[in-house]
Amino acid sequence: MTKTLELLSPAGNLNLGKAAIDAGADAVYIGGPKFGARAAAGNSLEDIEKLIGYAHFFRAKVYLALNTLLRDDEIPWALEMINNCTEAGIDGVIIQDYGLIEAGLPPVPVIASTQMDNATSEQVRFLESLGVSRAILARELSLEEITEIKKNTKEIELEVFVHGALCVGYSGRCYLSEAVAGRSGNRGVCAQPCRSDYRLIDGKGKVLLRDKHLLSLKDLNLSGRLGELVGAGVTSFKIEGRLKDEAYVKNITASYRMQLDDIIRKRPEFTRSSSGKSVYGFTPDPDKTFNRGYITHFFDGRKSDITSPHSPKAMGQYLGTVRSQGRGWIEVDSPEAIHNNDGLCFLDTENRLTGFKVNRADGGRVTARDMPKIPEGTALYRNLNHSFSQVLMGSAAAVRKVDVSFNLKETPEGLCLEVTDEDGVCAKADCTLDNVPANNETLARDTATVQLMKTGTSRFVVTHVKLSLNQMLFIKKSVLNGLRRDVLSLLETKRIQSYDLIRGDLQRDGLAETSLPDLGSRNITNRHAEEFFDKHGMKTGAENSDDAVMTTKFCLLYEMGLCIKETSGALAASGITQPLFIENNRRRFRLKFDCKLCRMQLLA
Repeated sequence: MTKTLELLSPAGNLNLGKAAIDAGADAVYIGGPKFGARAAAGNSLEDIEKLIGYAHFFRAKVYLALNTLLRDDEIPWALEMINNCTEAGIDGVIIQDYGLIEAGLPPVPVIASTQMDNATSEQVRFLESLGVSRAILARELSLEEITEIKKNTKEIELEVFVHGALCVGYSGRCYLSEAVAGRSGNRGVCAQPCRSDYRLIDGKGKVLLRDKHLLSLKDLNLSGRLGELVGAGVTSFKIEGRLKDEAYVKNITASYRMQLDDIIRKRPEFTRSSSGKSVYGFTPDPDKTFNRGYITHFFDGRKSDITSPHSPKAMGQYLGTVRSQGRGWIEVDSPEAIHNNDGLCFLDTENRLTGFKVNRADGGRVTARDMPKIPEGTALYRNLNHSFSQVLMGSAAAVRKVDVSFNLKETPEGLCLEVTDEDGVCAKADCTLDNVPANNETLARDTATVQLMKTGTSRFVVTHVKLSLNQMLFIKKSVLNGLRRDVLSLLETKRIQSYDLIRGDLQRDGLAETSLPDLGSRNITNRHAEEFFDKHGMKTGAENSDDAVMTTKFCLLYEMGLCIKETSGALAASGITQPLFIENNRRRFRLKFDCKLCRMQLLA
């Protein structure tokens, strides 16, 4: 039996969801009107219904992202939204709040958000015992840890982030935004203070680093590791980015689609989880859309140089170096073509990210109206590829169609056109026709075949035409066109009607284990969650004390080459006195290092 692999892309809205599906996504995740982890990416039920219809045509899935914590008064609203989306045909709901489980969900597959801190076999086994269909694993896990979780669970699906922005703190256990701006990431309104610049200060008040984005991680890119993830038992590969634009969604989705298809071609035990084939009017390249520089995070264990300390903005694609500069122009050594209206950037002598827009590019010479001073030898990056973005925004950038075959038959009254698609769904359309033999049989057959192959802007592409006629008849082109339109219209309806909608079977009484993670008392925001935690004897509040505003696997000391665990006395040798603090003009936080668990905490 073949196993399906799913490429999961973000849908900030209806149009972005369609763009992702056109580019090859097997599934998309979208926020509802309220309660999503990206409050700025809310969508109406009407738009979600439209996206479901579009997706199901291609046998692609749509998941509702309801991955925030809820208050008591919000639970009924959330349940009503889930019920409405379930009736509309949603394929699953992504949740963070255990209170929803206790309150009673409709029979829809439940997906445990990464905000639930799905980092251990014990946690994922517990979710499986509840009947949760899928666990979205913590971003901090290594390949070895992912493999171990799969080995210790049974049927629950594993979903892993493979591309996009990274939270520096453990998802669901970060309260930094709430502490700084009164906006909780667990409520979908994170202010992203981790992307701010900070000063690092030691216990004697010595400023060690000034105005650096100390907590701002580079972006995740596991595109070269998909085969290993498949081998580890992962079946859903998730792209982050519900706030990203259409160019990003198309480019990154297409890139991962091509790589997953290559794995499937080489490993026949796997297949795609949706239908249709995408044709691209561009060559996918993740370097050409938004990125802060790429890392594999902790996939291969702990590594340094994973932050982007000079700027939280996109650096983009490395172009080359500046050879020379004159008034309003520079000469660039680069194998890449630079275009008019490109956005270029570099790090100035103060290591600040500085950018400018290209007015004219002629070979290696670039002119700009407000050209900054750029020393010779400076590395130059492109964070806006204008021509590439223009192509991506075009309607022909990604077109997805379903293969069909036609069989034209005679009937006592005239003709019948039968169509069968790549999933075996069939339809037929009839018409009356006088039985008049064709004068030129070969020409008539060729004409009929050519006309039936013309599917135009429909979502089908004809791969084979069979003419099952006793003798070739004279058939007007208008008759063939009408038959083709009618039968494809019927097939489109039948494809959506025949979609196999899977329903969930969630249990409220799972088998809790004593080693389940401590989610912190701040993650219990309604009475249903309280009841759930009490029922299962789950701990609350021990690890995440009131002064801990972030817990992270990222270690600033390790990033600086001053790991206490690896080199005893490294701090003292560097003249640094603990405790250490980070601060900006808004707040100061003390850094606590748990070297046994290799974790760092920010304490208020």
